[in-house]
Amino acid sequence: MKKVILILLLAAVVLSMVYPLLFMVFTALKTPAEFTFNFWLPPARATLENFRRVWYDYHFDVFFRNSVFVSVFGTLTSVCLGTLSGYAFARLRVPFANFFFFLILSMMFIPIYIYLIPLFVQMKQLHLTNNLWNLVIVYTFFNLPTSTYVMRSFFLSIHHELEEQALIDGASQWQVFTKIMAPLCRAAFSSICIIAFLHCWGEYLWASVSNLQTQVKTLPVALSMFTTSMNVFWWYQMAALSLATIPSVLIYVIFQRFFERGLTEGALKE
Repeated sequence: MKKVILILLLAAVVLSMVYPLLFMVFTALKTPAEFTFNFWLPPARATLENFRRVWYDYHFDVFFRNSVFVSVFGTLTSVCLGTLSGYAFARLRVPFANFFFFLILSMMFIPIYIYLIPLFVQMKQLHLTNNLWNLVIVYTFFNLPTSTYVMRSFFLSIHHELEEQALIDGASQWQVFTKIMAPLCRAAFSSICIIAFLHCWGEYLWASVSNLQTQVKTLPVALSMFTTSMNVFWWYQMAALSLATIPSVLIYVIFQRFFERGLTEGALKE
């Protein structure tokens, strides 16, 4: 009896997590008329008209392309700078290293609302508002503390013997980093890639404040166009959300595979 109750509870939890996604897809495949009379159930006759209108009539191809550009470059810069700074804090003898590390780490605990206005003023003075590179710079700034912390922790977990042996054999510090340390960091790379990409892909507040022109809007900001003071076009909004969900799922699936493989590739044989 207890096993049956446990299975029912687990099934209820799974259903509560999966059904919102199913509801999103169901609504995206319905016509406005069917959505009114068939709210909860799957569509009786699925249609891709909502996707077509969202992609072409509402120019979601532009917003999608903007989000891909910002997310890819924001993730790359976050991973590269986070890896270099994490290695420096973990291995190099930098003056006041702990002070600067905790200074960077403190940025994780400061809400964006505190420095939103000063940051906007700076970007305005640099003529970077209504510009996609503005989002890349700011998202790198947002993701750098987490990337640095994760990579520093990972480098500290690697035995010094690997580096010492390579240095004895005549390798430079840069060669040690690129040839030995970096290949062992696939697990950490996959983690910070997932974290950084999902943040860049789904960030709304700064993108809605700094980029007001239509041609430089990203997907999270563009989704608000389906909500007016009088109505919410749920079928279009759910179609847009379905399109916006695809890259996040793909990125997670791809890097999850590398994450699991990387866990067993960093072992040290003594």
